[in-house]
Amino acid sequence: MTRQPRRPARLATLALRNLSRYRKRTIITASAIALGVTMFVGFDSIFQGFFADSDRNYARYETGSAAVVPQGYWEERQEYPLDIAIERPDELLGILDAAGIAAAPRLDFSGELITRYDPFPEDGSAQVILHGMDTTRDPEVFRLKESIEDGRFPEPGQDEVIIGGWLADRLG
Repeated sequence: MTRQPRRPARLATLALRNLSRYRKRTIITASAIALGVTMFVGFDSIFQGFFADSDRNYARYETGSAAVVPQGYWEERQEYPLDIAIERPDELLGILDAAGIAAAPRLDFSGELITRYDPFPEDGSAQVILHGMDTTRDPEVFRLKESIEDGRFPEPGQDEVIIGGWLADRLG
C-alpha cells in the first residue's frame, strides 16, 4: 500500500489548529520573536548611523572627499613619514584650482608631547598626531574652523596651534 503525500492545505489546517489550541504559548513565542526582531532592527539602525557619521566626520575634518599622496606614502602611512611628500604642491594646487576643485595642503606627522609639572597639572608625555595646515585654504575644504568651541582658529601667517579638548583638559 502506497502512502499519499500530505496536501499543503491539510498541513496548514493542522498548524493553525495547533496554534489556536495553545494560545498562551503562541502569544508568548510571537511576542518574543517580535521583540527580538524589533531590537535587532533598532540596534542595526543605531550602528549604521554611527558608521555613517564616522565616515562623514572623517571626510569633513581629516581627508575631505579625497586625499592625494605621493608614491610610496600609502605603504608607510601608519608611521607618518616626513621624507615622502609631494614635490611641487603649488603646481598641483594650481591644477586643482583650475578644475574648480577646492583643495588644501596638509602635512601629518606624529610626535610626543612632553610636559613637566610647572605649570601643568600632570607630568609625563603623550603620543600625538600633528596636522600642519594652510590656514587660508583649509576652511575652504574642512569644517574645523566652525567646530572650535573654545578659542579661535589660527590666524594666517602666525605660528599657532589648535589642540583638542581632551589634551587641553589634561594640560589644564
